[in-house]
Amino acid sequence: MAGPRIPAVKASARRRGLGILGPPILLGLGAAGAIWLLGRVEPSDAPVDQLPDRQFGGSVSAVAVAGDVAWLGTGDRLQSVQVGDPRRPRALGQSDALPEAIRALAVAGDRVYVAAGLSGLVVFDGANPERPHRIATIATSWAVNQVAIDGDLAYLAEGIRGLRIVDVGDPTRPRDLGRWDTPGDALGIAVQHRTADAADARTLVFVADWGTGVRIIDATDPSRPEELAWIDTPGVAASVAVSEGLLLVADRDEGLRLVDVADPEHPRDLGALGLPGIVERVAVRGDRAFVAAQEGGALVVDVGSPGRPRLLGSLEGATVVLDVAIDADTIYFADVGTQVAPAVDSRADLWARMHVWGVEGAPKVAADLAGLHLARIDEGGLVRSGMYFSPSLIEGGDRSESDAILYLADGLAGVLVLDVSQPDAPLLLGSLDMPGATHDVRVAGDLALVAAGEAGVVVLDIRDARDPVAVAVVDTPGEALGIALADGLAYVADGPGGLRVIDPRSATELGFVDSPGNSWDVTVSQGHAYLSDRPGGLRIYDLADPRHPHEVAVRFENEADILDVTVSGDRAWVAAGLTGVLLLDVTDPGNPTRLGSLAFEDRAIGVLQEGERVFVAAGSAGLRELRTSRAGDPIEIGGWTMPGAAERLLRRGDRLYVAAELGGLQILSLKP
Repeated sequence: MAGPRIPAVKASARRRGLGILGPPILLGLGAAGAIWLLGRVEPSDAPVDQLPDRQFGGSVSAVAVAGDVAWLGTGDRLQSVQVGDPRRPRALGQSDALPEAIRALAVAGDRVYVAAGLSGLVVFDGANPERPHRIATIATSWAVNQVAIDGDLAYLAEGIRGLRIVDVGDPTRPRDLGRWDTPGDALGIAVQHRTADAADARTLVFVADWGTGVRIIDATDPSRPEELAWIDTPGVAASVAVSEGLLLVADRDEGLRLVDVADPEHPRDLGALGLPGIVERVAVRGDRAFVAAQEGGALVVDVGSPGRPRLLGSLEGATVVLDVAIDADTIYFADVGTQVAPAVDSRADLWARMHVWGVEGAPKVAADLAGLHLARIDEGGLVRSGMYFSPSLIEGGDRSESDAILYLADGLAGVLVLDVSQPDAPLLLGSLDMPGATHDVRVAGDLALVAAGEAGVVVLDIRDARDPVAVAVVDTPGEALGIALADGLAYVADGPGGLRVIDPRSATELGFVDSPGNSWDVTVSQGHAYLSDRPGGLRIYDLADPRHPHEVAVRFENEADILDVTVSGDRAWVAAGLTGVLLLDVTDPGNPTRLGSLAFEDRAIGVLQEGERVFVAAGSAGLRELRTSRAGDPIEIGGWTMPGAAERLLRRGDRLYVAAELGGLQILSLKP
């Protein structure tokens, strides 16, 4: 689907939005790097009929390929993709969610081995890629960062515990064989057999050991591994690849290093190549090295003359690349599509760091859809063969009533059009470019309204639900972040522009009211608008005359970060950031009274009430379900972890959709 031609819009002179986190917090994310995954909570009393059925999109940060199937680590799920025709990759299946994000993958035969951090080594049966199922979990004493499989042996890079060797011939009865405790933090691993002659056959293991460089270990007898030598690198060794007597080291900020290991007891540094970005992973085939360099993209390097490596080119359209794999003539790059916060010490996890929320507050590196790039070498460079899209910055969306079509706001990637007629197999139909960062979408009959940040509100004609067309833009003075619809009008939370009232049919602004905070979202109920004004608190307006909204009440100004509100009858549930959820009696909207509150391990961002059920999107704490006690206080009755930051909620029929930044779209089935 081609992006529509959109009418020219005037650039706003207002400041850019900062998403959920402001600049001081953005600068300090590194120190909190692993908190959102390493400190995740387990589900509590979650009814089985409400567990996530399907995940659409999410950050692809690990890839392994075997034949016609690519296996992806997408958040905390293992996904399979048919890549027999690289021009038309298609989704096959996905696993249930793991307790935390997948860091690396390895495939051997029908088994897929998942390095799942503190959750250990998880083994899947992938004989039927449409239904991968877990057959074993091998507990570890520290975080598994990467795994290499050689026959029946698994070689684990187990963080501060170093190298661990396990017999996984029967993964349900694993046998520990040996360990070598490296002095640093084992992050990457590569195994090579030396068979110059039968008498000197050796198994060598190369371990990328964080700040201590690379350790070379003789594991010919896996029960007695022994270090032969070590290579001190100037940067942080994150991963390794070996070909014949040449070792390649992804040395992060210091680029790619090449080492002669023909004599493993006396390695010889050959040189290095500075590269754009942070060199995260490397793979090698012949005289070509392929590099995942985070914001530096997907790179190919000529290593035919190891003393003079040359950068040959990069893959156009790659944004933030975290992993690379090679199979036959195709190179696969895992692209998370958005900025990654830096790790600050050896305990910070490289693949499960908190990502930067707030699309507009981050560098514009997510201007394309994220996912899996399929590339080939052409005249020395890289050319895209195809792409499996996995949108990772979904912030909100809405579903048409007459068609099973979801319109999703995906940050700088624009509006996604998703067919959910088969909830177990959502299908991406296409995407539309927007003139600003896309934060929210609301459907009104044959129109859809898009909150497009600084560009204002874009009006789409969706009479052909599968091929929407942009017909107008209303340039609001602030930043359109959230939209509510009522009685044929659109109410827009416009950041510093307060609350704007728009007639979508004529694409004109009818009225507005300023607010002192930063308007994030808005809800309309029984003739009143409830504006989430962040530090400006919850502001309630009488809409008897929509052209002149009249403020009737203010609560929590400068007391909490108000992000969302849902109203049902005489109750209003307010998502108040780190304060949690606040429950109000709004029998009289002009005089709301507080009934109770409940805090979570992370901030309350979105809230939705459906009958007696209340759901809260609680950032890295996932989705929580609440109800009120007999005394009227909110209490938690269930919770589900999920990748990314749960942000906005939508219910249609028996499906609950959770927009989770960096975690894609989670689709849950709800029974009465």
